[in-house]
Amino acid sequence: MELYLTNNNLHSITPATLLGLSSLHTLAIPGNPLHKLSDGTFSALRSLRYLNARGTELSSFAPTLLRNSPGMESLVLSNNLLSVFDHSALPSLRELDLDGNPLVAQPDVARFRNLTMLRMGGHRIPRLQVRFLLALPQLEALEVAADPAFGNSVMDSDDPSLIPRGRVLPLHTLDVRNVILPKAFAADALDKTPLSLRTLALGWPGMTDDNVPLAIVCRALAPNVEQLTISNSGYESIDLCPDRLFASVFLPENGKLTSLRVHNTLQQLNLFRCS
Repeated sequence: MELYLTNNNLHSITPATLLGLSSLHTLAIPGNPLHKLSDGTFSALRSLRYLNARGTELSSFAPTLLRNSPGMESLVLSNNLLSVFDHSALPSLRELDLDGNPLVAQPDVARFRNLTMLRMGGHRIPRLQVRFLLALPQLEALEVAADPAFGNSVMDSDDPSLIPRGRVLPLHTLDVRNVILPKAFAADALDKTPLSLRTLALGWPGMTDDNVPLAIVCRALAPNVEQLTISNSGYESIDLCPDRLFASVFLPENGKLTSLRVHNTLQQLNLFRCS
């Protein structure tokens, strides 16, 4: 059973609203000005696998709100007002979308060991421990670009033992724009972790060939790259990895860039606000 209540100007959903819907597996309530969901709202939804509450003006999400939905696979909470997300374990969860929330603390995603996709772009987390995220064994897409208005988040470079070794990670999409990558992280995580990224986005004003050599970026890429984005960096010259094939390259806001070398025909090239 599926229930779609998109943009219905709903101001509240109570446990009584959903009584008798134990077979419901899909619930979409985006675009409603709910502001809050009381604990127990979804207690009757024992078969729920997909919940979309995007853009519902939520400022909190109770840690036990989905405790009766152990089969939850996809949770979309993007474009809300969440500063923290601290839900209890959801063993079946594969997709968690927190994009567009002003998060100030990193969620404990170790509780969601089966995650394949994590989106939390637009966060305001001062120190980001991406090593814990890379340790998720099935993660395929990780998007953790910081809010540009916040400034730059900093990648925590402690504890290299958490980075998996010996096998190519399933990760194919990584977005770490507006996140400062310490030299240790670039040298260890990007260069020594067995990555094969088809989509990569990174960049901050202090990013140069001295702290993140382009050769390291190239080694983290798959042979065929769907999209490479380097934005708002301090690179003066970019030689696009001659042993990789690129479909789309986006290099916006690189004010110091004076030289670019491309080795294959591109479908898209963006040089917005480059010198």
